[in-house]
Amino acid sequence: MLIEPAELLPYLCDTCRFCPQNSFRYRIAVIDSAGCRSEDERQVAVTKERRVYIPNAFTPDAQGDGNELFRVFGGEDVALVRQLLVFKRWGQAVHQRGDFAPGALDGAWDGRLQGELLPPGVYLYVAEVEFKDGVVEVYKGDVTLIR
Repeated sequence: MLIEPAELLPYLCDTCRFCPQNSFRYRIAVIDSAGCRSEDERQVAVTKERRVYIPNAFTPDAQGDGNELFRVFGGEDVALVRQLLVFKRWGQAVHQRGDFAPGALDGAWDGRLQGELLPPGVYLYVAEVEFKDGVVEVYKGDVTLIR
């Protein structure tokens, strides 16, 4: 996509920044007082860092260590966690929550299944994360429950 300088003017001021969501190419032309014209093009590459953190271990019995719940954390570019699923190694679902803010307690897993403590071990997870630009990414991995 080629953007002409006139299209950038609404974004330029003394106290604001132009923060494009996608990469683009722009062209600028200037004419000096002698009538000489010069023109150039530049490519602006927008890289999107998807800041999502999903711990690989948690300790639900530890009092006050700050690691009692298994949660999905995200940066300011994360809109919501569409779904968090946690499974035993052989496929039984032990936790399922959806549509919650990153880091929210209402989406967290406390290491229980129907109120019963689950044994220490490795559990599998799938997290579907939606970003503010509408992109949805799926994260898969394992988490170790430590008692």
